[in-house]
Amino acid sequence: MRHLGVLSPLVLSEPKPSVLQKDKYVQRMHRCSLFFDGPGRTRTYDLGIKSPLLYQLSYRPSVGDRVRSGAVIRVEHTVEIARPADAVFALLTDPSRVPEWQASALESHADGPLAEGVRIHERRHFLGHDAETELEVSAFDPGRRLALRTLKGPIKLSIDHVLEEQDGHTSLRVTAEGRAHGLLRFAGPAVTAKARQELRRDFERLKALLEE
Repeated sequence: MRHLGVLSPLVLSEPKPSVLQKDKYVQRMHRCSLFFDGPGRTRTYDLGIKSPLLYQLSYRPSVGDRVRSGAVIRVEHTVEIARPADAVFALLTDPSRVPEWQASALESHADGPLAEGVRIHERRHFLGHDAETELEVSAFDPGRRLALRTLKGPIKLSIDHVLEEQDGHTSLRVTAEGRAHGLLRFAGPAVTAKARQELRRDFERLKALLEE
């Protein structure tokens, strides 16, 4: 039968997918997800996005990912120094000499003799940029422990130095923990690797200065 100028509704309508077709579609999208899924991403193919490219571009980070983007940076290092703990502590707590053994430090000075609550002001070069930092002494136990925490700077850092002396030699254990802020928060692994490398080299220089 011919329709003059009018198309039958049966011609315009599309057949509804069968259960089998739906199952095949889900399986096909699952195979795509093996290539395009990312951890913690919100899946969107159930909203009708069938193109793998659009499926990938439509991702948005979950809350967990946003939290992990500022994940904690933690670095530990232990160095054995052939000097008494008091000698190690004296150099460790002399801000004016920090640039001698810390590669990133350009300037360093304190508000007064180091004690708990005293602040240290520094200028550092890190990952291609100069930055002003301000630290506070959070623990001060002569010959035993020095702890600092960042009040101002690109990385909110707490660093703990624990000294143990035996037979005139000192074991110095350093633990640094913090979070990157600003643009550095997007370079978490790079920041951690750089911090680990610098910490090891800095304290090897400290050891060399004390043992020379």
